[in-house]
Amino acid sequence: MKLQVQTIEENLKHYENMTPEEKQYIQNVRQCCAVSYRQRFNIKYLKSEAHIVPQFETVSSHLYLFKKRKKEKKKRKKKLPLIQKESWF
Repeated sequence: MKLQVQTIEENLKHYENMTPEEKQYIQNVRQCCAVSYRQRFNIKYLKSEAHIVPQFETVSSHLYLFKKRKKEKKKRKKKLPLIQKESWF
């Protein structure tokens, strides 16, 4: 883990000291790798109508579940019996 952190920090320092041309070259290489990956594994973008769950529903369903769990948690806290101070003595 320590070696990995050192390598990442070293790479970041190299990237900060790059010229704009070098940074553009790196960006082009990334783009070529992405295109090559998509071609190799026959990956295609889905049209929005082909999505299983539309994006707006995904966000709202996550919010719904979050709020529901939060309410359930509050209900459980209310149901817990209060411990009397005298019972500790």
